[in-house]
Amino acid sequence: MDNSKAYDLIQELLNQFDEENGNELEFAKKVVQIYLDNGKPQDCLEQYAMAVGYMGQAWYYGWNGLTENEQMAFPLLLSAYEAGNKNVLEILGLCYYNGSSTPNGTPQPEKALAIWKEGMELGDPDCTFHVCVDKVENDQVDAETIATLEALSEDYPDACAILYYYYNREGEEDKAWEWREKAIEKESPLMQSWIDEEAEQEVGEDDYTAPERRGTDMSIFFGDSEEDDDNEFDGYDDETEAAHPGYPEVGEKYVIIAAVDDSFRIVQADAADWRSLPALIGAERCDDMRCQKFRNVAHKLMLPGTLLGQLDKDAFRKPHLKPNWHASQWYDGNADLMGAMVICLEDAQYNSFSFTSKAQAQSVIDALCK
Repeated sequence: MDNSKAYDLIQELLNQFDEENGNELEFAKKVVQIYLDNGKPQDCLEQYAMAVGYMGQAWYYGWNGLTENEQMAFPLLLSAYEAGNKNVLEILGLCYYNGSSTPNGTPQPEKALAIWKEGMELGDPDCTFHVCVDKVENDQVDAETIATLEALSEDYPDACAILYYYYNREGEEDKAWEWREKAIEKESPLMQSWIDEEAEQEVGEDDYTAPERRGTDMSIFFGDSEEDDDNEFDGYDDETEAAHPGYPEVGEKYVIIAAVDDSFRIVQADAADWRSLPALIGAERCDDMRCQKFRNVAHKLMLPGTLLGQLDKDAFRKPHLKPNWHASQWYDGNADLMGAMVICLEDAQYNSFSFTSKAQAQSVIDALCK
């Protein structure tokens, strides 16, 4: 079969492209435009699928100077998938899971799981991990799931954390402790976000590494389990219990300050007392900031809520305030946001609350900076 004009033009582009210094996004745009201008010829469908997939990933991750934006990424990723590009399955599933697949932001976890299962059948380890986590969360674990997570643990530190959670929930403390130590050794971000929380809930700030102190409740991360009735927490106060029913009160509360010099500070503060937060950044009142980056990080770390940013409401009236590079990059609209920002947690009813350990706050900073 003779090659189409589009095929020949795309091959010419490929031959001319400088892999070391070339702009991949501009190259992808040219490939897609050639394909569309020539009546979508089938003999270069693969090149089109890879190019449009790259464009979707560029929006999703913020490559080539783009700001991370799942709403822009989703239709491109979907087009790539429909054209046969199976390399986009994991992030396409995340778009469904996070709600960027719908105009009103409604999550579609069933579609996400279907996409990840397809990737799992093709041997995609990222998709396989998501399917296994779903089974653990929904108490559908079988021997194959455990074997798969164990195999993944060689390259996926968070798989160790999931196995720790599973065995801890099942009451198999020796196995749970073994996977906990592996997760710590491999520097699992998920395990890091749990470890101090567990210590404060169960034994305070004493030595919680001893085997006799292995008990842990993870229901705040994964929802209620069958053993919830046996878990009792002390120390609730009326305000916290009203805002976050079932969330254990701990002795220390922290928020993150993202400064205009690109640095971060972890400070002790009760975010449930939202009126006290503006003073942390020299403001009289604050505006809330929510963005896809925050939702992604909260999902990745399995936090007990989503992240919430708060910026000076009157920043536009204060010319002395400097731009906040981090906040501007995270924000979906790519606006020029000014002044320092407070970052805390927020529940489904829009109640703000604090991080419960410095380690949990630090894991959020690390994930936001990736």
